[in-house]
This record gives sequence, C-alpha cells and structure tokens, in this order.
Amino acid sequence: MADLQEFITRKAAVAWAWGGADCALFVADWIVEARGVDPAAAWRGRYASAGGCERLLRREGGLEEVFARLAERHGFTERAMADAQEGDVAILMLPALDSRRKRALAPTAAIHFHNRWAVFSAHGVAFLGRLRAPVVRVWAIG
Repeated sequence: MADLQEFITRKAAVAWAWGGADCALFVADWIVEARGVDPAAAWRGRYASAGGCERLLRREGGLEEVFARLAERHGFTERAMADAQEGDVAILMLPALDSRRKRALAPTAAIHFHNRWAVFSAHGVAFLGRLRAPVVRVWAIG
C-alpha cells in the first residue's frame, strides 16, 4: 500500500479548494494512491463552493450514500469502527458551518491514521481521536 504518512504530510501543504482539494477529495486522493482507482473522477471540478458541493451531494443522496455506492463499486469492505485499520476510510459527523453559515453536524470524509482520524479542512489536515468524533461508517480499501 502507498505510504500514508507521506501522503498526509504532502496534503498538509495543500490549500483548501472546493471541488479540487476538500474533505471528500482528500479521501479520494488517498484511494487513488493506495488502490489506483479514482472514486471521485466524475465529481472533480463539478463544484467550486460549499453550496455547489451541497447541491451535488443532495442530488446524489448525501456523502454517506455516495461513499457507500463507491465502496460497493470498487469492492471496499465495510467494517465496524472498533476494527478500523491504518488507511481505512470513513464518514464522521463533525460540527461545521453550512452554506448559510448555520452550525450543524455534517458528514465528513476521513482516513484512519495512527489510531486517529485524519480529516482535511480549510485549516489543513487535522487529527481526531477515535472516540472524539461520531463515526458513521468505515470501509477497508485494501
């Protein structure tokens, strides 16, 4: 498998950009490096704002549904949060501001790294303890 430490170090230097370098594409980029398939190829560049992302995800059934369909298509195995391994991907629920600047819990894509979750935000890569963020679903990509 690709070097996750090197991937995260490289991504920490990338500036946030909706539709180019955001939370879901952070995880999709990891899948490209680890598996050689791009689960987000059809969506890259199709939105350029939080509102555009929200509209696209709403049409597709939400981030969790999108990840579930992609996981099935690419043969990723769903597993329990307690069984998450290095490099697995997940959907977490984290506080966020929506496009109307209202605070709410929102689904966020993450990568399991050193017994924590790595997420990408406008502030760069952040790490959350496994028990700190509610995990919705986890998939093994390897």
